Amino acid sequence: MIKTRPYRQIAGRYAVLVAVLTAFCASPAGAQHANQAGLQFGDTHFVLRGSSENRLEFLPAGELDEKNWSEMLTLVYVPAATATADLVWVKSNILSHYQGSGTIYRSEQIERAEGGDHLIVAQIKRGEIIEVIFTRILMYDEQGLAVVFSHRFYGEEQFDVVDAWFDVNSEGVEATLLGLHEFPLAEQG
Repeated sequence: MIKTRPYRQIAGRYAVLVAVLTAFCASPAGAQHANQAGLQFGDTHFVLRGSSENRLEFLPAGELDEKNWSEMLTLVYVPAATATADLVWVKSNILSHYQGSGTIYRSEQIERAEGGDHLIVAQIKRGEIIEVIFTRILMYDEQGLAVVFSHRFYGEEQFDVVDAWFDVNSEGVEATLLGLHEFPLAEQG
């Protein structure tokens, strides 16, 4: 029997996701936990710099400034998403959040042997900060997971630099993001 949820129940759960992209993360015994975690992304090793119950933030090794970073990897677990079909609602809410702050370059479903992942590529502007964001949404450890790679630019007049960086790096970032298969889990609170 297929487990379904009423539309309002799903929409209500993901309204919280839009506001803070947070929920509660359960971590099974034997899983790699965040305090032991590091992630390799292309040629760069990322180390854990911050976490909450369901959110892990990684900066490149050696980059210590958590407020003025250039690249960040963020893992956001969404335990309310328990089936591949729920990822559509996660994607929809993330898209809505990004559209309110910037431009969507692309949004698509990626068919994979283990199920359909979703990919969102966007540019967000907040004050004098511009971020190019690549978000992969997938099922992992029986729950939804948003894996977010952000590259940040500082300064009001950076659009030409952003476009040049995107033209040179976007294909490689996407391939690396889609190539990740193992992720650390957040500590259970």
